[in-house]
Amino acid sequence: MILYRSGLTVLCTCVLSSWVTAKVPEMASAPDFPTAPDVVVWTSTPTNRLVERLPTTSKEFEAAFVRLLKQSPDVLGLPAGATFHVDAVQLSPAADGIPAMAFVRLTQTVEETPVAGTQTAFVVQWSSSGSPLRISQGRLYPDLKKLPEKPLAKDEAEHKIWEKLSTEVTRFETVYGGTWVRWLDGKWRTIQLYGVTPQGVLAAVDGAGTVFTWPGHVAPVPENAKTPKS
Repeated sequence: MILYRSGLTVLCTCVLSSWVTAKVPEMASAPDFPTAPDVVVWTSTPTNRLVERLPTTSKEFEAAFVRLLKQSPDVLGLPAGATFHVDAVQLSPAADGIPAMAFVRLTQTVEETPVAGTQTAFVVQWSSSGSPLRISQGRLYPDLKKLPEKPLAKDEAEHKIWEKLSTEVTRFETVYGGTWVRWLDGKWRTIQLYGVTPQGVLAAVDGAGTVFTWPGHVAPVPENAKTPKS
């Protein structure tokens, strides 16, 4: 049984287009995420932890996991003070001697805004003594406590992208990818993110109206998705 949170990934397009001919705009390579000093990265073989036995049905499991996440993040091996969005929960029943397992994917948030590059994955099992769990992968920025800047209004961000890209390409569409916190050009920024097609480009506009572009694709968000007040 799969329970999937769609707040960050439901398909819905917000289209801005100019139709003549298509070419790829000038852009930088994909920006790196910072690795020091404020990052915590787990290896693929972290220390296993044991928590009180969790429910084995999807709704009850997710409720118990979220409660544990909010009340005792240290029990999960996560830093206190960091906040998270549960992106997806997948339960796998026991079979052929393999115990039942759950796979949980989280994204760090700051003031309810997701932080790019911080996806953390848990593997949970069930045993007679409790629920062993481990972090299978993860990247967090525990010192990032608040939005680095106020996000630009969505319609103004779209206009900024139009101004920049229309001087470089003559046919494109944009797909809105939500408000994010991301490391760009040497510092944290609060960005409005867009995918640009058919060029296969990501475009981000920070709070000051600066536009950044690099190769990539975006997972669109619905028009009614909750985003910070701009």
